Amino acid sequence: MRKHTPTFALLIFFLPGTSCTLAQFNELLPVRFSLFTVNYPLLNPALIDMETTRSLNMGTQITAGGFDRVYAFYLNGALTIFPNNRPNQRLGFSMIGDWEGELISRSWFKLMYSIEVPVSDKVRIGSGAHVGLMNYLVQSTPVSAGGADLTPIISVGVKIRDDRGHIGVAYNQANQSTVTPIEQPIRLNRHINLTTTYDIQVSRLFMLTPALWTRWLRSDLREYTFSLETLLDEIFAFQALWFYERNLSFCVGMKNIRFSTVSLALQFSYTIPFGEEVFDQFNLYEAHVGLKDF
Repeated sequence: MRKHTPTFALLIFFLPGTSCTLAQFNELLPVRFSLFTVNYPLLNPALIDMETTRSLNMGTQITAGGFDRVYAFYLNGALTIFPNNRPNQRLGFSMIGDWEGELISRSWFKLMYSIEVPVSDKVRIGSGAHVGLMNYLVQSTPVSAGGADLTPIISVGVKIRDDRGHIGVAYNQANQSTVTPIEQPIRLNRHINLTTTYDIQVSRLFMLTPALWTRWLRSDLREYTFSLETLLDEIFAFQALWFYERNLSFCVGMKNIRFSTVSLALQFSYTIPFGEEVFDQFNLYEAHVGLKDF
């Protein structure tokens, strides 16, 4: 997560938001959750799950270690439209809330659309878009005025995938709009996300999934995270993530828990800071829940 100075923190995985002075604007870095492997659509609208008829995901991130009331949550869902037609199409929504102490909060609401077509028996290509609104709120205090402002946001993405993994690229906050909750304008950064995963079936019961995602905000600011997940019997998951800020996160959970026609996933994580930078010294706790085919 990023707060006040550069430090997932998505996430976005996500979490973050940060501002730095740039010419006449303050610059809002994107919210992110650290466990993007739970919710890739937060990175790329083309990466909505296309294998299930309905899906719903939610999660929260809480910061500890010297930061009060710094937390975030997300909720997104999607469903197949025109199920008897091809190509495969999904329509969904995404909600994100991000609180930076008692005075500053940000919220996003986005509609999602994704389409996917097969190019061979195993390979599929797709694209998607987010269109929505972002609200920036500053609470008033006895010595300062507050305010709020609303602005549109647009993101687009593409992907190629097969049964083992994917590569996706997204152009986020493409319209680079601004909000002015009080006197100083705040610009939402355009940025590019690249994600890739690959499943390695070690044995009948054991699978490894390395993943890499990177973000370019401008030429002098890049972010990257590497993840390695192990899945036992397609249910029990353990994941380790290394962030460019030199933070290390560990996640445990269960996937593909079947209840009648419903598939449930639960994941919990803890992020450990290390390194010399003082603003790396905070801890993140996250919880994620996912439902499919409900």
